[in-house]
Amino acid sequence: MSILVTTPTGNVGSRVAARLIEENVEFSVFARTPETLPPAVQSHATVHQGDLEAVDTLKAALDGIDSMFLVIPPNMQTDDWRGWQQQIATNAAQAAEATDVDRIVFLSSAGAQYKDIGPVTGLGEAEHILERAVPRVVALRAGYFMENFLQFAGSIAAEHTIYHAFPADKEWPMVATQDIGDAAVDELLRDAHSGHRIQGVHGPTDLSHAEAASIIGEVIGLPVEYVAVPMEALKEQMRAMDLSANVIDNYAAMINGLIRLSRDDIEPRTPDSTTPTTLASFTETVLQPAIDAAATAS
Repeated sequence: MSILVTTPTGNVGSRVAARLIEENVEFSVFARTPETLPPAVQSHATVHQGDLEAVDTLKAALDGIDSMFLVIPPNMQTDDWRGWQQQIATNAAQAAEATDVDRIVFLSSAGAQYKDIGPVTGLGEAEHILERAVPRVVALRAGYFMENFLQFAGSIAAEHTIYHAFPADKEWPMVATQDIGDAAVDELLRDAHSGHRIQGVHGPTDLSHAEAASIIGEVIGLPVEYVAVPMEALKEQMRAMDLSANVIDNYAAMINGLIRLSRDDIEPRTPDSTTPTTLASFTETVLQPAIDAAATAS
């Protein structure tokens, strides 16, 4: 078995690389900036420099590889987010077809099977592109990343408040990216399945944003409130971050689309989809240091 890990400096890809080192598995990484890789990865893995936009460099990195972990990285300046997703998936598919790759473990999203959910729908389209190219695709349809709360570290520190456009009481699976990486490694090291498969990755429980705020407050020792804001207010905030108009519209479509979905519209929670990291544990180890840093900076 030979494995190529893409986006090895991202939250999920870095966890995949670290776990493969722990398992003493030989693997390769495909990185735009290899110098930013942790020393342990640089010394353990075969490192290929390249960009997922350049199909020829990806083909070269996949020479002799049979399994690839693929993440479509974010591109917050693109004028065509869905087109960007399709292009990266097409490049990966073409590179896999040109080599010996017969399995791709792909980071997708809960709700990817539905239309009109912005980049979530784009990930579903990417699933189909990959499935036409290789015999086996595992689509990891993950829930809401706990890491998304890091963007609220400043408002939690300053105002003890989280602002977002989700309804306060809408429950959704929330998962730490380290658990997504662990699920990816489990799939990469498992060689029992044939054909294409969807695997939910759901964290330990479904939570609403109001419940999440309460848990975060309990851990940091301060009352944290969740305030649902109008979509236009969220879009105005994104404009201030200099995101492209297309990205802003797609992000709004994603939020509105996820709001429309019920819990029954996505993969059911199962023992295999339930991962261990709680939001309380995540807050203690990851979010609280970010909140403390924001408080110090202000």
